[in-house]
Amino acid sequence: MERTRNSATSTPRPGRGGFTLVELLVVITIIAILIGLLLPAVQMAREAGRRADCLNKIHQIVIALQHHLEAHGSFPPGIASGTTGSKAYVTGGNAAGSYVTGPNWLMNLFDELEMPVMARNVMLNTRDDWTSQDDFDWKAPGGGGCYVIAAFVCPSADLMSPDNYLNAWHIEGPQGEDKGPGMQARGNYAGCFGSGVFINNYNPGSKNLPAVRDPKDGLFGVVQIPGWETYTPGDSRDPSGGTGLWKMGYGCGVRDNEVVDGTSNTMAVSEILGVDSTKDGRGTWSIFMPGATNYMAKTRPNARGAASDNDPDAFDKIGMCDTSIPTTDPLHCTENRSDANLWAAARSRHTRGVNVGMADGSCRFVDNQIAFEVWQAMATIAGRESVGPE
Repeated sequence: MERTRNSATSTPRPGRGGFTLVELLVVITIIAILIGLLLPAVQMAREAGRRADCLNKIHQIVIALQHHLEAHGSFPPGIASGTTGSKAYVTGGNAAGSYVTGPNWLMNLFDELEMPVMARNVMLNTRDDWTSQDDFDWKAPGGGGCYVIAAFVCPSADLMSPDNYLNAWHIEGPQGEDKGPGMQARGNYAGCFGSGVFINNYNPGSKNLPAVRDPKDGLFGVVQIPGWETYTPGDSRDPSGGTGLWKMGYGCGVRDNEVVDGTSNTMAVSEILGVDSTKDGRGTWSIFMPGATNYMAKTRPNARGAASDNDPDAFDKIGMCDTSIPTTDPLHCTENRSDANLWAAARSRHTRGVNVGMADGSCRFVDNQIAFEVWQAMATIAGRESVGPE
């Protein structure tokens, strides 16, 4: 009789139920290694994009400088000042010792940057008020100095909390006096004030700033407005018919033929970092304090911090400083509100350096390890140095 197979008693074919624990751990380890390799590359790609965006914003600013030069015959003054030379360093208005100040160089570019509302607010301020830096924060509707202007913010920089805008200072005098403290927002772009301090040829006993430029002077600086002592806001003697335009300092800045070193060799704009504190003025785009809208090559870019003022890595010395920042932080600062011996380094959150816009409208990235003498040479307009491309 033919035998038949009993399916119920047949031996099942061996099979796989899943991964072993060892295999699973190997797969997880491989995935982790791949992620570890990928993440830095993604982060580097993102930062490269942010750095390029930041450089493009600087490029727009230096092109605006070219338009201003063409329209007015000079670059805008770093600060258009109407006060005695002995008080030209003052970051503030009447109560602090300054007679009148026009807008800083960045505020002077609103027309060229195609920001008509902000340009109009500046004009209202120059018409009606004494100083464009400590009055502008409350003059414009909503508070002109409160605005965060996207064109002034580098995407790589720290985002400042609105709660920490500069408001612990009343720039004009003691807190509570006059209009009280104003809220002033931050930005990240500053003009080059040379390779020395805030005012290189400062003489405390002088009435006027010296007419002869110092070898350490940069493309921007404190410029006295001709005839400032004879004008008052709205006065019939005002050459602009009561509009206050004389405070803009049109045509009073550096002319292109004064840039002896060549505009392609001379820095105009670089980056600065704000501090997330209500007590620190760095990064505040509506004032003219070092570290706010101007920097100096007295120290190297992204200076690491040193106790000696003569060290290329010296800490910033500024007029509005949060002195609680520890000395282990490169943004530690010392405060000085008594003279022009002030400076702040160019700083960024980019890897290894800062973006720079030159006086001819070109841009470049400058490494932190640039030879210090070359960095200082790039900062001056008439040091008669020759600077090659970086």
